[in-house]
Amino acid sequence: MEWYDWFFDCVKNKYSDFDGRARRKEYWLYTLMMIIINIILQILVGVLSFIPLINVLIWIVVTIIGLGLIVPSLAVTVRRLHDTGRSGWWVLLAFIPVVCLVLLYFLVLDSQHGSNRYGDNPKGE
Repeated sequence: MEWYDWFFDCVKNKYSDFDGRARRKEYWLYTLMMIIINIILQILVGVLSFIPLINVLIWIVVTIIGLGLIVPSLAVTVRRLHDTGRSGWWVLLAFIPVVCLVLLYFLVLDSQHGSNRYGDNPKGE
């Protein structure tokens, strides 16, 4: 798979799939594509902000895209936590300042080898 295919796979095929496991590569390439999309949209908003009607339309589009990507973002994060052997409820740490660094630590950990209670290792190990 190409690097951008991981993003489209999460959005098209695993949109609201909170079951199973997601390897590091899937999570971080999804996150990279989210950052790229965000940068492009912010540049677009900045460049077109001087035209009032277009500015409103751009913000509507940005809001719709943002709301549409909340579910797959949460789903891939939960699956990534499952891959490290943790419950998806750990994602709530993202809402606590400074403590959210613990969540970041969990997201960079390697997969648990073999199967765990959330399924087989996506790497096939």
